[in-house]
Amino acid sequence: MRHGSLDKFVVLKWARLNLPDHALKLIEGENSTVMAFLTDPGHRYIVSAFDLLESNAFDLPGMIIFLQNAVSYLAAGSLTESGRLLHPGETMTLQVPPGATKAIVKTPDSLTDEIDTSNRQSITFARTDRRGLYRATFDDASKTTETFAANVLDAIESNIRPAKVLFMGSGNVAAEDKEIKVNQPLWPYAVAVALAILMFEWWVYNKRVMI
Repeated sequence: MRHGSLDKFVVLKWARLNLPDHALKLIEGENSTVMAFLTDPGHRYIVSAFDLLESNAFDLPGMIIFLQNAVSYLAAGSLTESGRLLHPGETMTLQVPPGATKAIVKTPDSLTDEIDTSNRQSITFARTDRRGLYRATFDDASKTTETFAANVLDAIESNIRPAKVLFMGSGNVAAEDKEIKVNQPLWPYAVAVALAILMFEWWVYNKRVMI
């Protein structure tokens, strides 16, 4: 509802909504709610009791601003893959549901962080060094839960195959796939032969003593 005035908003007719107790009433009619905001774990909804074509919504700049705010807010709270994935160390922004005063974030290693959300519309969480799932639970009426993941799903970062070309300074070094003969030290074999001879001499000496 920020930056949008609906003082001259007119609706010809609307249905009567049966809303749960935790619903946030956005627009009130003469005897019932015209538009409301609902949340459940992992989802956000805006419920409208009227048809936009049966109102002067598109003639009011305030309604256009409201629709833009609604799309941005609902999209930020959806559990889509693109919005809930980040690389380790990046910052995740979470929208605070109405009525929430704190959020408890559980990390992949079972540690928890408590964040004060009083009088805030969004919070940020940057302690995402661990790879895995993070779960943020708010203390609003519907106990809204947001889940996001920190991983290394990056085509370049996750590619562990040997590179065919290595870029070094101003030149490139091409990889070679062939056998290369290299000199190997012979002293380990000489030590092994000398140890075998010593063991043989020790065995002969002990046999002579026994005789």
